[in-house]
Amino acid sequence: MTDDIGFDRFELNPMILDSVNRIGFRHPTSIQKQIIPQVLNGISVRGIAETGSGKTAAYLLPVLSKLVTSCPLSSGLPVVLVVVPTRELAEQVFQFAQQILESIPSIAATAIYGGVDEEPQIAGLNSGASVVVGTPGRLLDLMDRGYLKLEEISFLVLDEVDHLLSMGFREDLNQIMMTIQKNYQSLFLSATINEEILELSRKIQGAEVYETGDSLHHSEVLHSRVEQDVFYVDDMQKGKLLADLLIDFPQRDKVLVFVRTRKRSSEVAQFLQRKGFAVDFLHGQRSQEVRSHLVKEFEEGLLRILVATDVAARGLDFSKVRWVVNYDLPLENETYVHRIGRSGRAGQKGQATTFVEGGQRRAWAALERFIGIEVSAQLDHPYKVRPSKPRPTKKKGRSSAWKKAERRHIQSSRKKRQRRQK
Repeated sequence: MTDDIGFDRFELNPMILDSVNRIGFRHPTSIQKQIIPQVLNGISVRGIAETGSGKTAAYLLPVLSKLVTSCPLSSGLPVVLVVVPTRELAEQVFQFAQQILESIPSIAATAIYGGVDEEPQIAGLNSGASVVVGTPGRLLDLMDRGYLKLEEISFLVLDEVDHLLSMGFREDLNQIMMTIQKNYQSLFLSATINEEILELSRKIQGAEVYETGDSLHHSEVLHSRVEQDVFYVDDMQKGKLLADLLIDFPQRDKVLVFVRTRKRSSEVAQFLQRKGFAVDFLHGQRSQEVRSHLVKEFEEGLLRILVATDVAARGLDFSKVRWVVNYDLPLENETYVHRIGRSGRAGQKGQATTFVEGGQRRAWAALERFIGIEVSAQLDHPYKVRPSKPRPTKKKGRSSAWKKAERRHIQSSRKKRQRRQK
């Protein structure tokens, strides 16, 4: 296949190909070239590809093509199940499915996730939706109550599989998968998969799987698409440093700031607001209405700076994010890859800056080993990490245990003298 290959070279259903042309897709990406033919041939897939590489189209186009061409829909039950870890990603995948199916009224899709009214979701299932996109918690809830039946599932997609197979989702996911028939076609995809999750996914999918992905770390992609740097800074000085850097950053470019906790997101956003910046914050406990509104405003450029927890690190396809700031180091190295992948998408160049505190240098060195590159350190700034105070040295002398024994001996001797005096 040459670099100028078009989607018409794949054996996609003509109606799906019409949708591709209407949406404006011209040339498939690397991951799409690898995955689409395999899925069309009925082969299960495990794919590792960098963020912004077109993974969603890589699995939805061939799955929906097969659905239109050959799958019976008379039962009115879902045939395609796409499971994702976050509400925002569920809505994004659902909207893309809607785009593809816009001119195919015989097939309907619905999104199922928490934080919003369940009645429209139940109505979508009752009306015979063939494609279901959802998060584990709400999917399992509607299954338990009999609204969602998975007996006819022929295609199971786990998008961001490394997150879904982690301990937080694993129990719910196991219960969902136990109700699906055994001869389904599975597609597991993510930007990063560590060895533990890779082995687990192999056990679930079995031997007959097409596995694609250059590496677990994508160091070459990180080098070429996203310019990275690191600032060593005390925690209490991070806000001031960020404000200074934002002043010098082009006003037209969008900035995504990642923090570790919900409380931190509101605190950082409020600090920047006091400095005069137009900024808001996004985390999992904000209402779905607010979250959807913020995502829309940020995507459309009405909101320039968004402070977020890692709810925004996976899957969300923000266009033209020029700069990602890791205000706090992530708990997992894989999350770093997902975070900085919000920048430099669709062939654009991006920038990623990380703030590292004095006590985090060992963790940062481990992260550099994980991504396979040494990140440039910016040392010329006024908020450098203060040198740590030396630990006070203990005075040499008798051990505490010896001192306790000595005190007990003195007390015992004193009591004996008192008894003799009586």
